[in-house]
Amino acid sequence: MKKRIIACLLVVFLLSTATAMAADNSGGDGLAAFAKAELSGVYAAQDGKILATDKWNKILWDLSGETPLRYAGRISVADSSGEPIGRYYDAADRLQAFFLNPAAIAPFLEGYAVADASANVLRYVTEKEVRTLAGSGKEGNADGVGAAVRFSSPSGLAVDDEGSLYIADTGNGSIRLMTKKGNVTTLVSGLTEPTGLSWANGSLYVAETGKNRILKITDGETTVVAGREVAAEDSGVYYGGYKNGPADEAEFDHPQGVAVDSDGTVYVADTLNNAVRMLKNGRVYTVAHSDDLLNPPVLPRDLTIASGKLFVACKGGLLQVTPEAGRFEDVKPADWYAQYAAEAALRGLVRGTTDTTFSPDMLTTRAQFAAMLGRLHTETDGSAVIDGSAVLEDIIPGTWYASSARWAVDNQIILGIDGKFQPSGNLTREQAVVMLWRYAKLTRLNTAVLDDLDMATSFTDSGDISDWAFEAMRWAVGTGILQGADNALLPGVQTNRAQIAAILLRFMDVFGL
Repeated sequence: MKKRIIACLLVVFLLSTATAMAADNSGGDGLAAFAKAELSGVYAAQDGKILATDKWNKILWDLSGETPLRYAGRISVADSSGEPIGRYYDAADRLQAFFLNPAAIAPFLEGYAVADASANVLRYVTEKEVRTLAGSGKEGNADGVGAAVRFSSPSGLAVDDEGSLYIADTGNGSIRLMTKKGNVTTLVSGLTEPTGLSWANGSLYVAETGKNRILKITDGETTVVAGREVAAEDSGVYYGGYKNGPADEAEFDHPQGVAVDSDGTVYVADTLNNAVRMLKNGRVYTVAHSDDLLNPPVLPRDLTIASGKLFVACKGGLLQVTPEAGRFEDVKPADWYAQYAAEAALRGLVRGTTDTTFSPDMLTTRAQFAAMLGRLHTETDGSAVIDGSAVLEDIIPGTWYASSARWAVDNQIILGIDGKFQPSGNLTREQAVVMLWRYAKLTRLNTAVLDDLDMATSFTDSGDISDWAFEAMRWAVGTGILQGADNALLPGVQTNRAQIAAILLRFMDVFGL
């Protein structure tokens, strides 16, 4: 799979798939069964136990070891499309039961609750049996106990500190609450397709799939913590999107899972974007994204955190995100650029030169800056395509910078020099500012804020600014994107990676990106 390293302040997250799963056959399932798995729910315990629901095979898997084991349910005969046919059937032997569409799993009482969405029931799985906790198989909307309860496609579960069970009753647009004695009541209603749930720090977090938002419910009060709803032409329908940035401006596409770490970081299974997203300090980032649907995560539907690891249920298997101690050995906390380096890496703007080095003093080339601007653009518009049709003799097809260079030239952000792009050419401060200024114009950002660099008291070297860069430099200084050192702007000095990280982040902060 593709590997993307995400730096989170002093933590580096590495992506890896779960051990490639030569499935044990605990009931005659075999490798072929797990190869087709579409995991929809996952629970991981601190002791290493991992259970997952599989909406394709209609069973539960035990993924605690090196090979998957069928934990509950039987795989039925396949329909004409090749998909196993689901059934709603309890059994005294958990391996002999059938599920119709197991969507989520959570620990409850002495076993596990499973939301069987298409059956409109809540199942209960123990070491021995599978039985029904609530619902009768009939769709509806009714509180109560046992078979009197009615659900409509329940698809998310979470357990609070007291052991009470929360149920995302998706079809009814509500959150239901089941006590340990089995009584079901309605906690919140009026939502649009709530799915994934997570309990943390006295609050219930909800992936409101239909409105592409993440909600937080505390003491009965519901607030939006991330995601912007965009209404479509049809009433009750909302467009999905893909945009990082401030939490209230971020966009998701039908997220179905949510998990919250001990430090308050919120992770989101952004299902139709084939991405894992992260909400931290009021900003949404992308942790992992499948560009080609050949590598995970594909259709991530649920997440859970245990022992400092994030497990993601996807089509094709389980994705594990493991925090590693330390990051960027060549960046010290006291360095002026330390925060810029960490945040730029977290946003994917300026990547480390290796897994553990940032190389802050390395000079930035034109090709590198084109790539950084392309990443900035996709960070603020996840649907953007960074490529173009520009043909310059030294833009070599297939190279790491080619698509970014073509995009930058096509949009007149970076101009060719004597018919060449000069990818390895170094970048001065005024050149970087001019390119960023052109990008601001391209994206219709305000470029009218100017600083008076003619004043003798401003910067001692303002007269060294090239004529073609003067207006852009005034803009950069006026907005605070470019800051001088010892009353000097150093327009002709080549920029290093630390300086570029600072300039790009100030640009994003100035415009709320």
